[in-house]
Amino acid sequence: LSLDLLQNGQGTSLPLVKPENGRPKRGTSGDRPSAASAQPPTTKRKRLANATDGQDHWEQGRRIKLGQDTTAHVAAFHPSDGLTLATGSSDGFVELWNAHTGKLRTDLSYQAADEIMMHSKGVLGLDFSPDGKLLASCSADSRIKVWTVKNGKCRTKIKDAHHGRPVNCVAFSKQGDRLASGGEDHVVRIFGIASGNPAVELRGHESQITHVVWVRQDQAVVSGSSDHSVRLWDCRSAAELARITLDAPLASLSVFRRTGEANETILACSRGAKLLLLDASQLAIVGEAAMPQSPGRAQLVGCATNRRASSLVLALENGALFSANISTVFAKEASSNSWNAIACDQQLEEVGFLAHHRRDGLAAVGGQDGSKRGIVQMLTASDGRSSA
Repeated sequence: LSLDLLQNGQGTSLPLVKPENGRPKRGTSGDRPSAASAQPPTTKRKRLANATDGQDHWEQGRRIKLGQDTTAHVAAFHPSDGLTLATGSSDGFVELWNAHTGKLRTDLSYQAADEIMMHSKGVLGLDFSPDGKLLASCSADSRIKVWTVKNGKCRTKIKDAHHGRPVNCVAFSKQGDRLASGGEDHVVRIFGIASGNPAVELRGHESQITHVVWVRQDQAVVSGSSDHSVRLWDCRSAAELARITLDAPLASLSVFRRTGEANETILACSRGAKLLLLDASQLAIVGEAAMPQSPGRAQLVGCATNRRASSLVLALENGALFSANISTVFAKEASSNSWNAIACDQQLEEVGFLAHHRRDGLAAVGGQDGSKRGIVQMLTASDGRSSA
């Protein structure tokens, strides 16, 4: 591993860069439009026809349009402002959007000036620090970068973070002092934010790491891999504490705590047909459900909960979106009728991810439309008592 660390008080911040080597700038053909040329959102929120008063349900929101032949690989919501969505795309761009208007945040001077946070290859993972001041990105270029959101400067750059292999995911600890990353090299690594140095390596997976989350007050991490396993690791000893085996590679992994419950719960969804609720303290299965049937048996790409952890929203690779009451779908007598389809004016194709902001009841689904244009579709959780 090699480290290029430049921080305030410790050196000169790395400058933002404008696209080069043939990369199109925003507002030019083949890329996302600038604020001046942005088209107005094409959709309004649409309420589910079978929604009932007093129950949270999911609605279609705004759309973020990326460039032609560009795909949004990943997105992350700002943890506290309820406004900002970060996207990472196949062209290496890292950009910040207004989740409610679907427009690029040009109130950030560096984005207004077309000074871009970027990688040399496609961006695969994003995560905000708990205070929202920093944004970590990882890429197929095997680098991890930590950006200062206010000015867009690269605060920390970790070169060759996974020995030349793509870095698929990155996650801040709850204290914001460490980063966990997972790579194509089958290894989970933990880095200190202040130093950028690798502190721990977690080895044992037999295929690439696709997801990683922190649990147990930052004393442990949970990782998911294409080897069909989800594993719990002790961060000090690097020991594997527990594992479960899924029916297919992991599609999504998230952590939440229900009101009144002491322990955190993990929602793990496979690309096959299973959704699992796991006790984060020991990785024990406390609930199991099956996703709705889809024509062609499309695979699951993501699943999320709403602000009260009372309902679920999930996305399939063919663009189909569904919602359900979490208690109903995880009940023993649950059936395929437990799921409700979310109607969209224009269905996405080749959906790749679902990101969520559970506290503010927001979700984002990334894919392409029929013209192969990159699209991020916003979803909102509503209590059904006010008109959309």
